[in-house]
Amino acid sequence: MELNKEKLEILKQSINKIESTFIADSFLINLIRVNEDVEIWIIKSINAKFIATSTSYIYNDDDDNILFCSLRVEEKYRNSKIATKMINFHLELAKLLNRNSYLTASEGSWMQGWYERLGYKEVTDADYEAKEGYIWMSKNI
Repeated sequence: MELNKEKLEILKQSINKIESTFIADSFLINLIRVNEDVEIWIIKSINAKFIATSTSYIYNDDDDNILFCSLRVEEKYRNSKIATKMINFHLELAKLLNRNSYLTASEGSWMQGWYERLGYKEVTDADYEAKEGYIWMSKNI
């Protein structure tokens, strides 16, 4: 199903519902249309320097899921709950859009454990094969 104007407006309204918390904490949120798909970039900045990013993808041909990826936090800013706030934004968006969340994690890594603590489970029957050394994980919303 195409992300028509109505669906795009619902997406914008959903982002607006949760955006104020993140703006107040120096997060920037950018919605980008790529063909018929949508990317939502979340960027954390300190003194006009980007220190963390993540992306949520909403695909035109998938009404059930939202993909979380490209989570990066500069090393000196890790363990300061920035990544947690970023994934919480993603999960809140998934909840408002009534979609399940998917992501890949390096198999056996601390990230896999972190995602598991957030309620993600390994997917063994994914439609797409993960890169070598990675696994698909999902969280039903």
